Amino acid sequence: MAKWEDIENRIRLEGYVSDRREVLLNIDEEEKDDALARHSEKLAIAFGLISTEAGVGIRVVKNLKSMW
Repeated sequence: MAKWEDIENRIRLEGYVSDRREVLLNIDEEEKDDALARHSEKLAIAFGLISTEAGVGIRVVKNLKSMW
């Protein structure tokens, strides 16, 4: 978990900002950030880091819309 926190801090220093507008869950803003940084986002970032060259931007889009 410490490594993920390091990565999360580094990408925020580079300008990453969560797009909370797409989170349709009825939760506070801080919880939205947590929801956006859960498992699948971590996997997507890790995959992007190991499969791209240095300096290439990585964009992760996550669909949190309820299907019900």
